[in-house]
Amino acid sequence: MKSKVFGRYILGLIVVSSTFSCFKSSPSTPYIPSRNDYVPPTYTPSDTQSVGLPAGTTPISMIMAGLSADEANNGQVLISVGKIKQFSVDILLEDQQKKKQSLRGYYAVNWTISNPDIGTINNKGVFTPLKEGRAKITGSINGVAAQIEVNVTSALNIWSQVISPTSKDLYATKLVNDNEGWAVGQGGTILHYINGGWIDESSSVSSSLSTSSIDFTGIDATAESGDAWAVGGNVILHYSGGKWDKSNFTADGTIRAIDMLSQTEGWAVGITSNNKGMVLKYSNGSWQDVSGDIKEELNTVSVVGQNQVWVGGKSRLLGAPAMYNFNGDKWTKARFNKDTIISNLLSKVTPWDGTYDIKSIKMINSSQGWAVGESSPIGETIRGKRGFMFYYDSIKEIWIKGTVDKSTPDLEQVPLKNVGMLSGGKGWVLGSNTPPKKLFQKEVSDIPGNFLECDGKSIKIDTKYQANTVGKAFHGIDILPNGNGIVVGESGFIMQHQYDVSRPNYYSSGNTSNSSSNYATPSNNTQNNGQSNGSNNY
Repeated sequence: MKSKVFGRYILGLIVVSSTFSCFKSSPSTPYIPSRNDYVPPTYTPSDTQSVGLPAGTTPISMIMAGLSADEANNGQVLISVGKIKQFSVDILLEDQQKKKQSLRGYYAVNWTISNPDIGTINNKGVFTPLKEGRAKITGSINGVAAQIEVNVTSALNIWSQVISPTSKDLYATKLVNDNEGWAVGQGGTILHYINGGWIDESSSVSSSLSTSSIDFTGIDATAESGDAWAVGGNVILHYSGGKWDKSNFTADGTIRAIDMLSQTEGWAVGITSNNKGMVLKYSNGSWQDVSGDIKEELNTVSVVGQNQVWVGGKSRLLGAPAMYNFNGDKWTKARFNKDTIISNLLSKVTPWDGTYDIKSIKMINSSQGWAVGESSPIGETIRGKRGFMFYYDSIKEIWIKGTVDKSTPDLEQVPLKNVGMLSGGKGWVLGSNTPPKKLFQKEVSDIPGNFLECDGKSIKIDTKYQANTVGKAFHGIDILPNGNGIVVGESGFIMQHQYDVSRPNYYSSGNTSNSSSNYATPSNNTQNNGQSNGSNNY
């Protein structure tokens, strides 16, 4: 007897130990939900009853069943996209002897919906919403009926990998509206998002414009006209009237980023052939060099209005970050919270540790902006590179260095590549999964830094996305004011911020092209405060 009890005790310990080990995870490697984990919602009743009533009975009345008190009182069911709702009815019956009986929670009736665009309902009363709106759902049989209104609302946005028509690296992306977008990248890659799917237009462009050897690093488009611009190498392409053409300019160098304020005005930045900063302004149908005295190479540009343009690039050794603001008349170097009044008066700014390379600036208005990049501190070979984020204090007119989440070891070593903000307190920063610099540890796990959440002043790892083929780095991001967005990265990776799980995705369509409808919230095709939402990255 004692041996049996002891055996059960040992078996219990094994089960408990196994259970805890299943939930144990490495603090440096985030759990990335896989689309394979996602199972479309279904409802399977306990029986297979077909439409009909018990023999010899006649329905007298019917009401909708399974409703909450509020739903019953309001005559309305509130449900979000991505959820399902099982409807049923309570029926009062009368038999041939005039005896009454009730059927409760009964679904074997005829189900109809007044507006099939809002959602579908099957023969078991399972309602699947498709997009926002209102519709009437009716259950009926043998001359009696019950009805309820459904009010479909948007669900929380979900970052989810979608089908990509290329395996080449993608460096920048731009959403024109909910139904159209662009992504560009390695070897002349140009992808067009239209009618709910991505199309590779690279071959048709490169065959006529000889761009197959160019890595496009910037893309922007204007909502009012649908025109688009792609930049890379010594080329600026302009998309208008359904085709791409070269947009001529005279400067000699490499264009890295572009941001268009409107169809007729925009800015592009890069590096000249003699390694100085290059700024081009598009106006009256032509590009003009407006670089001024900027000597540092430039990677990124963000335009708020005609008199507020921000550019950023790589600083000189021990110099302050290379960020400049154009006020409509001249360029002024940005101030940082490390600068002091005394040091500025004496023109001797406190030396910075190494060099700072700003990869992306994002201004959502004249008062709110962010800049991210990577720094190479003194002793980089031992210490490793560092990522950084600055946010703009419009009251003091200075840029303040943000913080990183300390709960993830070595997160400050992640080089940052791009930033996309939905509001002043909500957005994302892109980086790469990076092996940390460790003096006394030979084998270490990568720091998971390709996708980071930003509250405006600090960043932390974000694992709330669904992806199957994640590379080491994400490069480009663009977000519309309504929350829909795109992230692109290595090996053709595309992830969209979407609330409708019925959109074509990487997992449900056999990794092939798909032209399913996009059920996103319609965009008003306008820009906030005159800002351009271009995604600029190098």
